[in-house]
Formats: sequence, structure tokens, C-alpha cells
Amino acid sequence: AAADLSDQIRRKQVRKIYRCLVEGVPNPREARLEHFIRKGKSLKATVFPRKSPDAKRAVLTYRLLTTHRKNALLEVELETGRFHQIRAQLSFIGHPIVGDLKYRATTRLGDYKIALYAQKVVLRHPHSGEEILLESPSPEWEPC
Repeated sequence: AAADLSDQIRRKQVRKIYRCLVEGVPNPREARLEHFIRKGKSLKATVFPRKSPDAKRAVLTYRLLTTHRKNALLEVELETGRFHQIRAQLSFIGHPIVGDLKYRATTRLGDYKIALYAQKVVLRHPHSGEEILLESPSPEWEPC
């Protein structure tokens, strides 16, 4: 079973759906972002709008779920899995994750936390092939 799960991950068959609270409200409310990301020496990702030396293609889709004061709750799904991809790409379009000071957020969340978590994981049962949905509870920072 563990080998099958590892194989699903390697073949990018496991879907991870994230939720995050970002500063500002993205327009459009739903979009597919495609950039190029390079991992820097300072353990920070740099985003480029076009292909750049040593940068890898990074693709995600986001959907606005709700707004809360000057922030927006987004659902994000990765097509690629790059270093700090969600953090870097959302900051690049002007909507850093609340608490993510490394990527230009202006709002602190406390205790070095950022408002990002894996909300759902979808995988296939190793024997039956049936789809399994694993969901995590909402953290205290998520608006109702």
C-alpha cells in the first residue's frame, strides 16, 4: 500500500487542494496562473513571467471562496509542485498570503504562521482503485 501511494505521488496522481487567506481580493475571482520559478539561495522562490535560466514552469489555479474585511479566502490547486509555489505566485500577482512576511505580506498572523493549509487530498485506494477524499478541519484563522 505504501509503495502504491508513493507511486501515485511520483506520477502526480494525488491531488492536493489548499486554502489560503490572502491580502486583498484577486480580480479575476478565478484564474490559472502560469509562471517560472527559481529557488534562490536565501530559501525564497523568485517568480518570472517568462522562461528564465534555471527557472521551472509553475502552474496553479485559484478560486475565490469568500471575502473577509480586506482579505480573500482562496481555494488553490497545483498543477506543478514547486518550492514555495503558492506563496511565491500569489505574492507575484499582488496578493501575498496573510502572515507570509517572507513574500511581502503586511499582516502578521502570529507565531511565524502563514494562512495556508492543505484542505483536501484526493488519492486512489491501492486495492479497490476507489477515490479517497481526505479533508482537514479549518484552522482558527479561516473566516466562516
